[in-house]
Amino acid sequence: MTQTTFTIAASGDDSRLRRTGATYPPTGGVAVLATGTDLDVWKEWSGSQFDCRLQFLRFDTSAISDDQTITNVVLRIVTGVSANVDSRNLNIEWYQGTTWASEAVIDTDDWTDDVGTTAGAVSLDTASAASVAIDFTLSNGEANINKTGFTGIRLGISGVEPVGANEYWGKSWDHATFAPPDLVVDYSPASIQIQSTVSALRW
Repeated sequence: MTQTTFTIAASGDDSRLRRTGATYPPTGGVAVLATGTDLDVWKEWSGSQFDCRLQFLRFDTSAISDDQTITNVVLRIVTGVSANVDSRNLNIEWYQGTTWASEAVIDTDDWTDDVGTTAGAVSLDTASAASVAIDFTLSNGEANINKTGFTGIRLGISGVEPVGANEYWGKSWDHATFAPPDLVVDYSPASIQIQSTVSALRW
């Protein structure tokens, strides 16, 4: 068994998208936030507008060879204190996007109103802690870890129209003090079966 920790390597590898508006889902222009010291995932009503934000992460996992079998994947983020007025989850999905592996940063085409849970989901209450590294165990790693390039992840808040603040905070690559997100991958060599044939001589 081998364990390798892959770290966000550049500011554009943990970019965000934001969309606001007076109705839900918001229909305003999608803003690309490629820099900033925080990861932030929001779905909230401020009293005057809806504010929704998606977080994107990508890790260069090409060091894992094709003959390795992924056995466990953990997303590690130094988190901040979150808000959870509507009892929401942090949804985590595997996300490559159409050109996410080759773009310098994400773009507006990567927006969605509803992020899936192909990698998992956790209550915002569980995901919240002040400046503490929290491990999120991800599902379906073998089918989604890219062994030839970047592995992408998209994070969003669950549920429909919010009535208050539902926010997840974490520390990004641009933060001067805390470590950026890590993807910790356990893997092992593919099993090799050796078939031997025994021939008997008939006299």
